[in-house]
Amino acid sequence: MVDYGEVLYQRERRGGLPAVLQATAIIDNLPIEVVDVGRGLTFAAAHLKVSHPIAYAAAFAAREPAAVVTGDPEFAALEGQIRVEWLPK
Repeated sequence: MVDYGEVLYQRERRGGLPAVLQATAIIDNLPIEVVDVGRGLTFAAAHLKVSHPIAYAAAFAAREPAAVVTGDPEFAALEGQIRVEWLPK
């Protein structure tokens, strides 16, 4: 499902949400099995990554309802949008 999210991220970055909708329609009609980690979470993580310079996996963590406990400076860009609890340096 992470690859699915990478497709969504790339499509939105290049063509906006209409391109994402077009890509999902094509993927849904392919003879493949998509193993779901949660389409809503995948879409939200891909959408978050479009506007923030964070790793794709970090975008998944940032979409969870709990606070992100981290020392990773990537999350500084998300303060105010998500709850970040910083580990001591």
